[in-house]
Amino acid sequence: VSLIIVVCGALATSSYLLSAKALTLQVEENLQSKATDVSLYIEEVFNRMFVEIQSISKQPVIENLSYDNLQPTFTELDQQLSAYPDYLAFAIVDEKGIAHYTDGSTSDLADRSYIQAAFKGETVLSDIVISRVTGEPVLMLATPIETASKETALLLARVDGYILSDVIDTIEIGETGYAFIINNEGIMQGHVKREYVKEQMNYIEEENTVSAAIQSMIDNTSGYSKYEDVEGDMRLAGFYTLNNNWTMAVTATEAEMLKGLNTVKINLVAFSVLFVIVGGIVAYVIGRSLSKPITELVHVSEAVGNGDFTEQ
Repeated sequence: VSLIIVVCGALATSSYLLSAKALTLQVEENLQSKATDVSLYIEEVFNRMFVEIQSISKQPVIENLSYDNLQPTFTELDQQLSAYPDYLAFAIVDEKGIAHYTDGSTSDLADRSYIQAAFKGETVLSDIVISRVTGEPVLMLATPIETASKETALLLARVDGYILSDVIDTIEIGETGYAFIINNEGIMQGHVKREYVKEQMNYIEEENTVSAAIQSMIDNTSGYSKYEDVEGDMRLAGFYTLNNNWTMAVTATEAEMLKGLNTVKINLVAFSVLFVIVGGIVAYVIGRSLSKPITELVHVSEAVGNGDFTEQ
């Protein structure tokens, strides 16, 4: 029976470890695949926005703008605004970096890196910033305008800063899962908790239990991470780096992702106990059947030794 217990224990342990490894690999692959798929979708959203603003910038009334009279340009931009619900506002940026919005307001954006990059001829999407106009998170999209007068000008679009969080809301990963996006400095760009985006949360600067995992995501283009979140739960995450060096991460608690192991453990223990019981019964029956003739032979031998030759 002891041998049966040892063998069952070894087989159960081996089966559990193999099952744990297989399930962990599957979870790892699933999380990384999910992060990659969502990242590619977001890239498509960005590319669509680039095409849209470049197309608008090539409208004749835009290319023929005049700083002496921007009203015809503003009228066209207001019409375009109604056609693109993701955009909150349009502006023309002059050579000094002053943004002239269609509502008549202005804002000095000369120090913004996305404005400086656009002046170099690029179509640029900013990180999430807190708008100096609205005080809310926004994405700023800027592209050069090839003006007929050869004057320097940019077309600027203000996009709802929660657009990425809206995409993340559609991602389903069990009951404890969610996704988030960070830039290459660790600042939150999209999260199911909108306040994280508005507060420009940065786990790296806070130096908590998540910091090392976030830094690893930034340092690597894709991969898998295990970390303890600020609530004390162990989490598993797959991540993928977008073309603009932002990182998309998809995460869920280890307990939920590996809960199938509990079922495996229970089944293995149950089968092992059953096997030990059945094995014990079989061993007892076989032992009885083998020991009975021996016992009778011993009994006869003892009788003969005592001079009783009638014992059979």
